[in-house]
Amino acid sequence: MFKIKGTNILTTLLENILLKQNDVTLSELIESRRQELGLSKRQLERVLQMDYNTIESAKDGDIKRFSVVNTVKLANFLGIDLQNTVEVIISNIGTSAIEELEKVRKSIYLIKNFDLDLLKKIRFIESIQDFDEIEKRIINFFGFTSIFEYESDLGNALFSKTRQSANDKMKEFWVRSAYAYFEKINNPNSYDRDLLIDLIPKIKPYTRNLKYGLKTVALALRNAGVNLIYQPHLSTTQVRGGTFLVNDTPSIVLTDLNKNYATIWFALLHELHHVLYDLEHLETTKYHLTGDHDLFLLQEEKANEFARDYLFALSDLKYIEPFIHNHSVVETYAKECQIHPCIVYSMFQHYMDERGENYWGAFKQYSPDVNVALEGFNKSMWEYDTIQEATEKLEQAILNI
Repeated sequence: MFKIKGTNILTTLLENILLKQNDVTLSELIESRRQELGLSKRQLERVLQMDYNTIESAKDGDIKRFSVVNTVKLANFLGIDLQNTVEVIISNIGTSAIEELEKVRKSIYLIKNFDLDLLKKIRFIESIQDFDEIEKRIINFFGFTSIFEYESDLGNALFSKTRQSANDKMKEFWVRSAYAYFEKINNPNSYDRDLLIDLIPKIKPYTRNLKYGLKTVALALRNAGVNLIYQPHLSTTQVRGGTFLVNDTPSIVLTDLNKNYATIWFALLHELHHVLYDLEHLETTKYHLTGDHDLFLLQEEKANEFARDYLFALSDLKYIEPFIHNHSVVETYAKECQIHPCIVYSMFQHYMDERGENYWGAFKQYSPDVNVALEGFNKSMWEYDTIQEATEKLEQAILNI
């Protein structure tokens, strides 16, 4: 009856008590054991080396005078292990004390699994001190019935660590938010790989439409059964995008890492490569993060090459290199290639970086405001009360471009 499973003693004890798995009181156990051994009350005092008032205090649920040493003595007397003895004692201390222990357990869980300072920084929570409100906020946002549902398995080894850094905690929060969002998206279109292959060559001209291009592509991808959303970059992570497979639907997340318009389009093409060629891996891992160390997908460089070759190939770079400081020529050639000029500059910067030359500080004046492109579906989902509300609002933004 009293065998405890699991590694977290407090968690197991409280779960057993709250589920009322123990139907034997401490008083009954002590008295039954005393009679079984044929001991008088005075003999029991001598055996346990404690006065009977202390024994009675434990039986009555008043354990203020019941020390760790006395608990060990009682465990030996009852013939059950120490963990089970503690469980029995706690079950006798009254509802209010058990509720207090449960609050402690939840508070420790929140500290262990969430970076509260950064959750406040992104305005997901208002206070890092009010654990009751933090718990309610997380449960309400994700639609949980219990805060402990947060650790449900998503299939990736990222969250199996016994000791997470602040970066890992926020990365997990980012992933779980996106995954929960994709679970609730109501996309009536099934994934059509042939339709996606037909669509990809038509994407490039939309890079030139700063205000509506990305949103138009998002709608076209939706029709091909691919979900595309934006989720803010978190300062402690280097994730610039991700590909998920949720309910058999490939889904892409873009971030505003580096606040760069060209990076948004490069990341999109990179993730589309994963959609085309890595869905078999995603059936197991559930998601892949670009910019994050990944043991599961082995085609990161291929995905980068795919995005580079599509947007502005090496032959184009070599052609434009002598004219890179002549914006008029770059503008004209970008128009011929059907891409935004900032993509030419961005690809040139990466090209020169590979050759050991630093151009990262150049051409900033030709980089547009990424917020203009993201306007309409760049409202952070963490600003909403629930994932369901965020899904409905952000879907409307895509459908009403």
